[in-house]
Amino acid sequence: SKVEAGQMELELTTFDAAAAFHYALSLVRERAAQHRVGLALDVSEDLEVVRADELRFRQVLLNLLSNAVKFTDDGGSVAVAAWLEGSDLFVTVTDTGVGIPHVDQERIFDSFQQGGRFVASTEGTGLGLTVTKRIVQLHGGRIWVTSAPGVGSSFGFSIPGQAAGGTRDAVADADAALGDPRPTVVVVEDDERSGELVALHLTAAGLRPVVIRDGREGLA
Repeated sequence: SKVEAGQMELELTTFDAAAAFHYALSLVRERAAQHRVGLALDVSEDLEVVRADELRFRQVLLNLLSNAVKFTDDGGSVAVAAWLEGSDLFVTVTDTGVGIPHVDQERIFDSFQQGGRFVASTEGTGLGLTVTKRIVQLHGGRIWVTSAPGVGSSFGFSIPGQAAGGTRDAVADADAALGDPRPTVVVVEDDERSGELVALHLTAAGLRPVVIRDGREGLA
């Protein structure tokens, strides 16, 4: 409803790139395992942090990954790749699934469309790609798809404005420089996935989580 009303707003921060990708993969791993769908991740070494709305960025990744796993036959594979070109971030999610006819490749980004990719029990509203496209556009980026029936699909998106040479150690400094007005919550959690899950809920509640793996560092 926020998309349709033009009321979706971004809360830009700088966050760990690898953590965002691993988190999204963790949410589809169980379903992929049930259908023997292999998952692969390739993040370039120079991509350490991402400048975006972290919650929305993860939503985009999850939408694309969920679709890829859902429309991939048992025993297939899904591969995620991410890299920088200049100051632009590029991400692709490629599957070996049923594919999309060329005539449907534009309209699948429209509301309530599923682009002719039918499986025995296709669930969903057909809104995922609509929301995904809007989020990418709000970041000033673009989204695209290349596909063919029986061959699989590759969805890609790009987001400009990534700081060259950013590092994970600079995330806290970058957030401070942004003058983030949200209250800060320090989350001390040695399990990475649990920490990320708590952080995601705190972000959704309008807070700025800082996840610390070690108790002494948390006290400091």
